[in-house]
Amino acid sequence: MKIALITACGAKKLSYPAPAIKLYRSPRIKAVYNRSEGADFYILSAKYGLVPAHQVLEPYDEVMTFQKAVKLAPVIAETIKNYDTAIFYRGGARREYLDCVVQACRLAKVSLIVIGYGQIGDINKIPQIIKQLKKHYNFKSKFCIKLNR
Repeated sequence: MKIALITACGAKKLSYPAPAIKLYRSPRIKAVYNRSEGADFYILSAKYGLVPAHQVLEPYDEVMTFQKAVKLAPVIAETIKNYDTAIFYRGGARREYLDCVVQACRLAKVSLIVIGYGQIGDINKIPQIIKQLKKHYNFKSKFCIKLNR
């Protein structure tokens, strides 16, 4: 079972190039990363698209817009298609980030689980969801689901 754990980028960044996990100063990003339970962790960047945690990035000042989400979704789908399930931890991110991930998963025909509210609401559910997916995933259907609070 291949799982991609994704969260949106953050506005506060270091002023110099650094691995994505360090560039973004959001406690949410680090908290999601620390709960990844072996799933591949990505940050959805408004500028760079879907980036692995340790990819070095230049700082920037952009936010996701509808137009960027439409443009990035097919590119993100190319990465997502290699996974059985994607988990998007929304945690207060703009709606456009969610729309981008939903569209990418539809294009890639990959299951999507969306959790998180506020800044870190439901964050402790991430390890439980990953463990349950690894334990019980024994079918090949492709669908999108959303877990509400």
